[in-house]
Amino acid sequence: MGNVPTREEASAGRRASSFSYEHRAMGHRPSHPFSPPSMDGASLRKKMKGKDKDRKEKRRLKEEHAYNLIVRHTENVDGGFLAPYGTYRSNLDYDTNIVRNLIIDRRIAPFYTPLQDFEDDWSDEKLLEILRSLPLHAPLTEDSLALEPEDEDDHRLHSSNGSFRRKDNQKFKQTMAKKTAEWQQEAQRLQDRDRHIAKRSLGAVGNNIALDIPSDDLLLLLYRRASECPICFLYYPQFFNISRCCIQPICTECFVQIKRLDPHPPHDEEGNEQLDTNGEPETLISEPARCPFCASIDFGITYVPPPFRTGINAIPPSEFRSAITTIEELDENAIEDDAPDSSTTTIITESKSKARAKKSYSIDPTVLLDQGRHRRNSLPPNSPSVITTDTIRADWVGKLASAKSKLARRSATASAIHATSLITEEEHISNSQRRALRAARQNDEIHELEERMIEEALRLSLMENRDEVQRRRASAPESRT
Repeated sequence: MGNVPTREEASAGRRASSFSYEHRAMGHRPSHPFSPPSMDGASLRKKMKGKDKDRKEKRRLKEEHAYNLIVRHTENVDGGFLAPYGTYRSNLDYDTNIVRNLIIDRRIAPFYTPLQDFEDDWSDEKLLEILRSLPLHAPLTEDSLALEPEDEDDHRLHSSNGSFRRKDNQKFKQTMAKKTAEWQQEAQRLQDRDRHIAKRSLGAVGNNIALDIPSDDLLLLLYRRASECPICFLYYPQFFNISRCCIQPICTECFVQIKRLDPHPPHDEEGNEQLDTNGEPETLISEPARCPFCASIDFGITYVPPPFRTGINAIPPSEFRSAITTIEELDENAIEDDAPDSSTTTIITESKSKARAKKSYSIDPTVLLDQGRHRRNSLPPNSPSVITTDTIRADWVGKLASAKSKLARRSATASAIHATSLITEEEHISNSQRRALRAARQNDEIHELEERMIEEALRLSLMENRDEVQRRRASAPESRT
């Protein structure tokens, strides 16, 4: 009807209008300037593959580290071992490969099996009985396999990414703890087997099966004059490490426990005003370890090895014999032979000379200890013979850089959150101020309206009174007439 649209045309127009509005609102909505860039599938897969590779490499290194902490009787040096006994269960994050090489090179003392107690009046038989019954490693209890505290995200409907990572790491730690216990149990089983073989074949000729089981002479030479470590209060052979500064003995198991402090801001040490770091990553420091005896900085040790060598790069510990025992055995053999020929006499004479050459094996260990402890002056930390705590933990530089990087990221995140909160607070204040002004204006308008109504009521009341007075005045003359 003329220019008036029909019902069908009106509904079609409304649909077109609605479509164009939705199209403008959804299809052509401008992107947020701070929206993160999209990552295609290939880049995402490459990134995830790189993270997975790094995680596998870290776990491989942790597994290798745990394997190097297993005490094996086949890895022995001068009656000690390349791995700790297990007096301490923490702070074993030193570089195991570096420590093992230092022990093999006789630059630090090996990890000796400690005695809980020692008496000078013990007989050789009792001392040997105690030493033969000692395990390779301290007993592994269920505490080492204990689970970590329960995760809070376990009771939530949706777990966070951090919760999944924590659960994965916890599972890996449990697996490594069980593996470590199994490895150490297997090493102990092999030592018990070789001990049994050595005991059965005692005195047999040509026995090369249990070469890594130390002889009685070696054990007595090491532990007959056992001395107490002043830190852990356990008894070890007197071939201790000696502190470079105050010339005090310390066992290797205690030495590897000492390390630098974690990265931290500098603090006041001399009564000066404390430095204001303001959380800047550049201010983090890593202080060198101090001597546990005299608190000197850059703690380090020196080591004088014993006058004999057994184990790795030396004779097997089962073949060690003291000079006196060897000479007595040779004399007995010579007496039993009534008519030795010239060749036999020559062999015996040569064996006696070799046995006399071994007299250095029976040197009193206290002589060597006194030589180390009676050093007149302290040695600098950069001396070639000094092994510092930084030597066995050379990754402290990387840890300091990592701590600085982590603090920088944390500071940047905190700054962004703080800026966002300030903007939100300003917007909130602006909105509140606008609402307050609007409410104030509304109150003013209401108050003004009330005043106008009161004024109008007063005006009307005055007009009524005036009219009433006028009516009375007008009616008064009429009443007089």
